[in-house]
Amino acid sequence: MDLSGIIIPVPTPFSNGNVDLGRFRGNLERWMAWEGSSVPGGPELLHLAGALVAGSNGEAPLLKQSEIDALTEEARRLVPSERLLLVGTGRESTEEAVEAAQRAAERGADAVLVGAPIYFRQEIQPEALVAHFAAIAAAIPIPIIIYSVQRFSGFEVPVPLVKRLASNPAVAGLKDSSTNTSRIVEIMAGDHPVEGDGFRVMAGNATVFYPALACGAAGGILAVACVVPGLVCALLAAWAANDQDAARRIQKRLTPLARAVTSEHGVAGLKCALDMIGLYGGPARKPLVGLGSKARAELEKILQHALWAEGEELGAGSRLVDLRKP
Repeated sequence: MDLSGIIIPVPTPFSNGNVDLGRFRGNLERWMAWEGSSVPGGPELLHLAGALVAGSNGEAPLLKQSEIDALTEEARRLVPSERLLLVGTGRESTEEAVEAAQRAAERGADAVLVGAPIYFRQEIQPEALVAHFAAIAAAIPIPIIIYSVQRFSGFEVPVPLVKRLASNPAVAGLKDSSTNTSRIVEIMAGDHPVEGDGFRVMAGNATVFYPALACGAAGGILAVACVVPGLVCALLAAWAANDQDAARRIQKRLTPLARAVTSEHGVAGLKCALDMIGLYGGPARKPLVGLGSKARAELEKILQHALWAEGEELGAGSRLVDLRKP
């Protein structure tokens, strides 16, 4: 499985408290249609490598299984077959996680993203956690990607455990949302006895995307790419072209917005930014709440600078905001 591109974790749109499939469709069509001009030495055109449904930014813990099923089916119709559709299927019990993964596979997902159970995390020993992931991988015909996100789970999936799982050919990789890029170095050190194209790490935190690439990450699943896909894809293209100066410059321009729509303002900040560029963000599902007026003003200032930087890097017409309807 090729995990070398940029995958967007798609926010779930709500209207009157219900999932709005029409607005979900409208957003996803825009993201899949986006193309940006290339950096020197890079590919001719930049585009997103796929989409993740029912991840953290999709408010997965607040969704019903029937809603996730409907979002997956709709996304499969819109994400081209040559791009990846991932679905978040982490659950607290192994049985429920297996069922969720099977439902995603039946609806056309290319892989599932699976976080570790968190409620009893202090009582789950490493052997039991390995068995949990292995049971899910064995129950479906598509690969799994491990999800490590300390901000929500309270712990990082340990490096030795990840390295053990990497030997399973059904485990395609890891999404690591920490800022500790030394974990990537440790995970990728040495050989992994895997079949096919091997085990890959995907960055899950855009504030350290350039360092993550330098440490061995293949690509990223990054929330900020929902707003400024050009900046994120340009950073990856600059790295691939060995233009380190450009990659470092783009990282500096990307970091303030990346932080604003994740650790500072969370899902509500990401949705607010989408509203500002003409996509539909809308409200988060309760008990999450929207941004206050001061936070909105701060976010808008940061967003405008990022949009300017995206235009500087890629030229006119290469920004997602430039596709908005008159």
